[in-house]
Amino acid sequence: MAARSVIPVIILTGFLGSGKTTLLANWIRAPQFAQAMVIVNELGEVGLDAHLMQTSSEMPVLLENGCACCTGAEDLNATLERLFWDRLQRRIASFNWVLIETSGAADPGAMIAAMNANPVVRERYALAGIVTVLDGLHGPTLAAQRSECAAQIQHADLIIISRADRAAQHDIENARMAATARNQFAGIALSRDGDLPAQTIADLATAPVTQRRDVSSPRFAHGAGLASAFVPLETAISAIALEHALSLFIAEYADDLLRIKGVVAAIEDGLRIVQWIPGAPCVHLAPAPFAAANAPRNGLTIICAGQAHMQAKRLEVLLAGTAVPPQNLAETPEVRSHAI
Repeated sequence: MAARSVIPVIILTGFLGSGKTTLLANWIRAPQFAQAMVIVNELGEVGLDAHLMQTSSEMPVLLENGCACCTGAEDLNATLERLFWDRLQRRIASFNWVLIETSGAADPGAMIAAMNANPVVRERYALAGIVTVLDGLHGPTLAAQRSECAAQIQHADLIIISRADRAAQHDIENARMAATARNQFAGIALSRDGDLPAQTIADLATAPVTQRRDVSSPRFAHGAGLASAFVPLETAISAIALEHALSLFIAEYADDLLRIKGVVAAIEDGLRIVQWIPGAPCVHLAPAPFAAANAPRNGLTIICAGQAHMQAKRLEVLLAGTAVPPQNLAETPEVRSHAI
């Protein structure tokens, strides 16, 4: 009897803001992953990363609200089961890879354990490798401070040091040492603005296993106290005023703040992507690569190690002066938060 073919799975992980989405967006345009199914798991109520993915085949699947490493694990398994049966019954286009981008706070060990515990997923899919993205500038500090970042390194088959085009040589060497101190078996590659070839990732499916992972008893799913909140921005705003308000907010909450991301309507030039990670010299504003009709809800998601709801309320106050015209600003902007 012929051996049953299985679908290889790549888990792409890395701490918040490490550059996972940039790499994945480039890989799914490559011929190696022309028939890949992409699953994007994000922290926060309103997702952004899936909207940044542009592919000629299947649109990415977005698992919203939380980590696939814990409460979302059943959702992940259910999604993999559904995708397999839909593929078998030809309800969707055939796919020969699954690429999973985890949230920035995920412990991949818990995800592997959940997938291994599901008989259908275990039979129909095969883990080809775990790829961890480590920020070449801030990764060593994060690995020392955040248990999630350390776990992502420990479980990796391949560690990609990102932002090598911006990091000095001593920064890259520090990132290498931080990686090898926690994982002696993983390969290490450099990425300059997300340019790592897709073939490097595809080769993981045929590479020998060099590391044995004990995931029978995951130590944790994600760090205690990590939370997110979403602050809607329904009206157009001034980009200059937005940058000023966010700089004040970041300075005030620098010790707890881990990520800011979202979409806003700038009066100067339309939709803008907003992104910030610790250590960045300023908030990054870039033109949105999608039309307004395909955009997520306008607003900002903050991810922090403190009280996200209280921080969101403070951000709401700082942003109140950026709306144009002022008389259209909602009297009490909605703020929703949830623990991760």
